[in-house]
Amino acid sequence: YRADPTLATDVSRLDSLLDGSWLAMPKTLLLDFGTLGVALDNFEAMGWGPDIANGHRSLVVLSDDNFNPLQETKALVFEVLP
Repeated sequence: YRADPTLATDVSRLDSLLDGSWLAMPKTLLLDFGTLGVALDNFEAMGWGPDIANGHRSLVVLSDDNFNPLQETKALVFEVLP
């Protein structure tokens, strides 16, 4: 998701959120991992990778196998378009 905090209420100084007088941070789905055709299991790390030759950034998403022979360690690398 891409989230935009500039359109949300700063709730850091509110005593309670129960009255509902605040605006939630809007978010937009950027990628549904379920559409990639990759078995999704235990993805728990994400970070910027090296810049790509065309100047775009890369984003790396990692999973590990938890020392479990039924799971796989995977690295998904994406090109992030401006």
